[in-house]
Amino acid sequence: ISDSELRDVVMNVILAGRDTTACALSWLFFELTRKKDVVEKIIEEVELVCGVGENADYSYDTMGKLKYCHCVALETLRLHPPVTNDPRYAVNRDTLPDGSKVPAG
Repeated sequence: ISDSELRDVVMNVILAGRDTTACALSWLFFELTRKKDVVEKIIEEVELVCGVGENADYSYDTMGKLKYCHCVALETLRLHPPVTNDPRYAVNRDTLPDGSKVPAG
């Protein structure tokens, strides 16, 4: 694999991750604007688990205990999968290293 091919693969991974994350967050905030009761439950859970004010703990471990928030994020991904909005296709036909044929288009 050439340096330019390697660069292209790495850039594709970086850009795909950024695009899908941005898409998922956009849908999450869109859905939250429509569901005030969900926002209230999220606030309640964050205050209960992380605390309030100067003593609040927003560490990685504490954030991992936010079960309702996690479910809200997963439901958003179920309703609006970001990958379907980012279609990829082969410009030219190709052959994978294992011999599998990939048609153009």
